[in-house]
Amino acid sequence: MLVAGLSVTPPWLHGGMFTDALDELRTWPTDRLRASRHEATREERRWQMRRLAIDRVLDERGATDARDTVEWVAARDGVRTQTARVEVEVARALDSLPVIAAAAEAGELSMEQLGSLVQLATPETDAAWAVRGRRAAPSDLARLVQRQQVVSDEEMAVRRDARELRWWRKGKMLRLTGALPDIDGAFVEAVLEHMVGAMRPPNGQPWDTRAHRGADAFVELCRAAKNGTGAAPAAPSSKRRSWKPSVVIHMGSDAQPTVNGMPI
Repeated sequence: MLVAGLSVTPPWLHGGMFTDALDELRTWPTDRLRASRHEATREERRWQMRRLAIDRVLDERGATDARDTVEWVAARDGVRTQTARVEVEVARALDSLPVIAAAAEAGELSMEQLGSLVQLATPETDAAWAVRGRRAAPSDLARLVQRQQVVSDEEMAVRRDARELRWWRKGKMLRLTGALPDIDGAFVEAVLEHMVGAMRPPNGQPWDTRAHRGADAFVELCRAAKNGTGAAPAAPSSKRRSWKPSVVIHMGSDAQPTVNGMPI
């Protein structure tokens, strides 16, 4: 089938069956497989850019079934709202970033990279970020976005108000869920990571699962509070030694302080 002059079906998938494609691909040498995969990634990105362009025009026309564009895209594509929001924001921003848009249309940038680049680049820095973005990992670009965010007292208050810890009984098990902001979250994470890492098994025995060790660490913290020790205990199987949790706050002249990559 042809759409806009491009073949939608790869030559090796004309049979229409994934298993048939596997049989064909298993006869290919590794170098050919790698080259084909690289080309498939580029084509996928090109088609994604075409879809974003279509979404941008539909967004301009308000032709999204009387729904918010992000909600409409999420429903149509069967993706999370956050995924749809990133794609809509990218589609709206690329109008003013032609060099980044061209790199994306050439299949040189992933959607994860684009989601950060449209927040970092301006029309004046468009070309520079198009070059830099190709070489940058999505996680590095996301950190750069976070570092240049200015966090207000109001936002910090909202984060603080969102803290929660809930527990309830389900059958014979106690269930827990929660969320902790900023330094509180970093502090609790540091304590739990230390305790979980200290739960070494006896020599020759396998490690228990991380989930089991996390549950044991939480119980130990509650037991320490009950006993009035006021300190994070070491696991029973670990060597007991003095330890104080530390939280590292990164300071910079061009950004607000961050904890675990989160501006505060």
